Amino acid sequence: MPRDAPDAKVNDARSLGARIVRYDRLTDDRDAITGALAAEYGYTIVPSGDDKAVMAGAGTATLSLRAGHRVTLPAVPDTIADGLRHTSPARLPWEVNKVLLDDVATVTDDEIAQAMMWAFDHLKIVVEPSDAVALGALAGTGLPPGPAGVIVSGGSVNYRTFRAITVGLPNALDLTVA
Repeated sequence: MPRDAPDAKVNDARSLGARIVRYDRLTDDRDAITGALAAEYGYTIVPSGDDKAVMAGAGTATLSLRAGHRVTLPAVPDTIADGLRHTSPARLPWEVNKVLLDDVATVTDDEIAQAMMWAFDHLKIVVEPSDAVALGALAGTGLPPGPAGVIVSGGSVNYRTFRAITVGLPNALDLTVA
């Protein structure tokens, strides 16, 4: 896991028996580390994005979609959505999304935080920042009118982080749950 992964994610994985190997997402090669561990211990690698089973629920990078090709950012994005801190979208989801998606929406960290608070207030669930992105997009970007579905999962955020992100926020999102 990245050294900057939320404590809740690390602790939950550890409580389920995971052996945690930390790396620096700015300087280390996650795939090389994972490959070496798999070779040494016989582990099966479950990719975070470059896998058909995983990509069914994964998003992709807005810049790449708008550019029409995979874009590699010069640095890891600085966002509260730690699960989306990638410099380039995974290859397989990119290949599917570049054909199927008509447009993309972006959200700010403030919109993500508001979506987290909205989910807590209205759905009674604690959502980590990366999984609040779609809710933030529904509320804040002028998507076409009409029904929309969003899958919200992921509670890898602890109380201190959730509170630090959402404290003092008014619930200004305009979402209707049917």
